[in-house]
Amino acid sequence: MNINYFDLGLFKVPYEMEMMLNDVIPSFTDVKLNVYGIEAHPTYVKNIREMYSGRDNVIIENFAISNKKGKERLYLQTGQFEGGLGNSIFKTKHNVNENTFHDIESNTFS
Repeated sequence: MNINYFDLGLFKVPYEMEMMLNDVIPSFTDVKLNVYGIEAHPTYVKNIREMYSGRDNVIIENFAISNKKGKERLYLQTGQFEGGLGNSIFKTKHNVNENTFHDIESNTFS
């Protein structure tokens, strides 16, 4: 059986992806897993790619999921991680600073 697992928005540490790779999938037999992690923050992507170097079935992409292909701004969160409220391409999100951002690539999920 082939499984393609997509994790959108990995953040600093890909906890859910780790759980799939280390806990969930190994409990199955005869499973071929391909993992696709998508994260917009360039520094997070660099670190996560290093974590999974040498694992051919793990592909980490650096872009934001949006309703269009092109460029977006990734507005950075203020303060500490707030229970699921990280960075965003929406400057109106209540936990981001519209003056602190990275210019990034965006793509549609499809």
